[in-house]
Amino acid sequence: MRSALEQVLAGVVAPAVAVSGGVDSITLAAVADELLIDVCMVHAVSPAVPAHATARVQALARARGWQLCILDAGEFADPRYRDHLYGNIRMRTERQILSGANRDDLRAYRPGLEAAREFDVRHPFIEAGMGTAEVRRLARELGLAPNGLSGQ
Repeated sequence: MRSALEQVLAGVVAPAVAVSGGVDSITLAAVADELLIDVCMVHAVSPAVPAHATARVQALARARGWQLCILDAGEFADPRYRDHLYGNIRMRTERQILSGANRDDLRAYRPGLEAAREFDVRHPFIEAGMGTAEVRRLARELGLAPNGLSGQ
């Protein structure tokens, strides 16, 4: 499965990876950073984002030398928050935005996936056919899962 993900990422130039602090997005960030040049990680802070998720992203960025942009998601200032998150990222960069959504996320209603289409966000795990189990396996291979990461 990793080779399928690597093929998907091979065609991406200087992306912005949306990093929530969960295992899926952190795993995508780690692989993108390993394979690509000029990767920017973007983490949105808001009252809905746990402080430990932000701390985790900041710690990984320091430890791995990631280029990290932290922005205010503005969820309470905008009733169209689901659109606002990717729109907020898009306002700050022309880079290809990458999301850590995986194949299993397609089984449930995910408003974020609808909003992602509006902003041309790509989902490398979905494109590579990877579900939760494959992403968790890759996270363990990268030494990320033992840190208590969960969710996207």
